[in-house]
Formats: sequence, structure tokens, C-alpha cells
Amino acid sequence: MAYPAKKNDKLVAEVLDRLSLGETLTSIARDLKFSTVSWGRWLEEDKELSLAHTRARAAGADAIADHVLEIVDTEPERHEGKIDNGSISWARNRAEYRLKLLGCWQPTKYGAKTTTEVTGKDGKDLPGVPDATEVALAVAAAVRAAKRDS
Repeated sequence: MAYPAKKNDKLVAEVLDRLSLGETLTSIARDLKFSTVSWGRWLEEDKELSLAHTRARAAGADAIADHVLEIVDTEPERHEGKIDNGSISWARNRAEYRLKLLGCWQPTKYGAKTTTEVTGKDGKDLPGVPDATEVALAVAAAVRAAKRDS
């Protein structure tokens, strides 16, 4: 496949805008017909572009995190009045994989922490205290079980 696009201000601005909305570089490159290898070379050659790319990626990560909240907050599909377990599984997988990618792409902001070190009144560590995500997942599971049982 030929990649006819050459680096220009309009192309760079569109790529950065779309990256900041959470789109992947691969999908943007395919759509605008440029090579991701060329983009990488442009980043190496232009420190200002590299900084703008980093900022766009960070904004894109936040956009993906917002999308995860939309997925989680969306009411599951119902068929004949009953919640469709398939739609719940699909939404869970979509949210989980996005969070895993965010943890890899932005580990300092979205990296997974399974426990938080908490100290007691005596100053000694209380290891194994679950973090907010773990607690939220447990609460959500309890709510789903209560709804299912009712």
C-alpha cells in the first residue's frame, strides 16, 4: 500500500487532534495515508513535534478513560425484561482491555495497583489493604448478585 502523504502542518495538526481524542496512530495513518514509520522518524527529527505528540497521547489516554466510564455506566441490554449477560460480558471486556492498555501506555497515571500500603496508629504497615478499584469491583459484583437473586 502506498503512503502518499508527506509531512505538512495540516497533516500534523490533524494527527495530533485525533490522537488527543483517543484514536490510535495506526487507524489515523491508514485513514490519512501516511506511514507510522514516517511519523516515528518525524518525531525523532522534530523535538517540538515529539513534545506535542506526548501531550496528545496523554490527552488521548484521558479520553479513553472517559470512554471506559461511559461503557461502565451504560445500562446493560435487556431481552424480555431480563438483563442480557452477554452484553454485560462484552462491556466488561471492552472496559478491561482499555484499562489494561492505559496501564501500559501511561503507567504512572493508569498503572494497576492491587494494594495500598496503609499504616496503623502505631506507624506499622498494614499490608494487603485493597485499593479503590478492587473495592469498587467487589461492590459492583455484590450489587449484580443482589439484582440477580431478586
